[in-house]
Amino acid sequence: MVCGENERQTAATLAPMYVTRISCKNLRTISEVTIDLCAPAPASPPPTAGGPLANVTLLLGVNGSGKTTILRAIALAALAPLMPSSGYAPRAMVRRTSRGPANKGVGSATARLRFTSQDDRAGEVDSEIRLLASKDDYHERFDLSGGEPAWASLLWKERSPACFLVGYGASRRVDAAGSFALQMQEKQRNPRFQRVAGLFEDSVVLRPLSSWLPQWDNPGRRKQLITIFNQVLDDVQIVDEPKDGQYLFRMDGTEFPFDALSDGYRALIGWIADLLYHISRSVPSGALLFETEGIVLIDEVDLHLHPTWQKSVIPRLARAMPNLQFVLTTHSPLVVGSLHRENVRIVRRGEQGTVVEAAPLEVFGLSADQILTSEYFGLTTTRQPEFAAAVAEVAKQARRGDAGKAQQFLRMLALGGAADVEPTPPTAGVRETPRSAWKKRLPPTRPTEPNRGADIRDGRKPTSKPAKKRTPSTPKSRAKRADTRRPKR
Repeated sequence: MVCGENERQTAATLAPMYVTRISCKNLRTISEVTIDLCAPAPASPPPTAGGPLANVTLLLGVNGSGKTTILRAIALAALAPLMPSSGYAPRAMVRRTSRGPANKGVGSATARLRFTSQDDRAGEVDSEIRLLASKDDYHERFDLSGGEPAWASLLWKERSPACFLVGYGASRRVDAAGSFALQMQEKQRNPRFQRVAGLFEDSVVLRPLSSWLPQWDNPGRRKQLITIFNQVLDDVQIVDEPKDGQYLFRMDGTEFPFDALSDGYRALIGWIADLLYHISRSVPSGALLFETEGIVLIDEVDLHLHPTWQKSVIPRLARAMPNLQFVLTTHSPLVVGSLHRENVRIVRRGEQGTVVEAAPLEVFGLSADQILTSEYFGLTTTRQPEFAAAVAEVAKQARRGDAGKAQQFLRMLALGGAADVEPTPPTAGVRETPRSAWKKRLPPTRPTEPNRGADIRDGRKPTSKPAKKRTPSTPKSRAKRADTRRPKR
């Protein structure tokens, strides 16, 4: 663990913390990458509607590209001084090849940390953590040879706003009422690491809202917490007064306890409640909670969320807590479309390992189809593969001049699988084409009649005489007509 040139700054002048850059070497799928992250600037104005969010970085990539590894690297590097005593034993973090651990079994993560303070003094340090891999198995250990930096004392104050960092993994879940899992976990881990343990372990549970908010004896702070809740949530609002020891949620005029909500609501409310719990314990009395500064790491932020929420959850979070730095991952085109290119980093697999690139084009306001078929996701079509192949075959036949296939192609584009349904059921033993079925529904044609309307418009008396029937021509009739046309002498 090493620090940069500003290491000599005392702990008294350092308080909130942001990560402006993360560098990873030989961690899982990553050979070597460096990523610049968005972070709130000192005295920056709050995010405006429709503009880039200064406090959000979104990592987008396929499964196995390294998004979760980057989140873990940020947590490890930011908490480097306390990781050896955190209660966490790293496993399978160092990159391995078919010949064993890469780079002599050494992996590392280095975070550029920016500290700020109430007296407007600021400083940046580089915090590095190294992991040493075993040659025989997947167990690893932290390298302690770098020494402890001067700012490390900030991490040992549990209830302090300094170095505030929380993280949530994709397997996050809320602890059931009366469960002892949370209490056991808090006893086994360092309190600072407990806040990010969900990024590393699947068994980590979140603190339920009913376990702390009803017992909160500060009415002003309780009101702040509920206000932030209702700013982030959309069509669900938390009821101010608890009933039977728990808070209720109002939706469409009906009130529900937390355990009666759907999985999507519980997934979102669960980690937001846990985040606000840690904020309220860290921020001193009298401070405004929405001004809290620090770092929030969330893996699969769109987990269990309906598309309606996916389109709005990130902007709502960023504006409700503008001084928090959010580093998120997602697979949702709707989440991507709610941000600007400045907020997005593309994580992909390369020949030599993970590659991270800036967003190639603007995505804000694009439709889900446009984003899915862009460079961000790389899909050639959003249709089901077998149906897409059928559409391509029909299009090929239409280009050869088959008018029926051209009509079928248009129906398939507009109706999908419903295009194969016949407009009317075929008669017994005969399979009718859509065209013949359409003709069958036309009204019967009437016998040809004189154009009575045209006579009336011309001012002539309508005629009811039928058209004279023309007899077939014969040689004898033609000769007779010729004789009548000759002039008489």
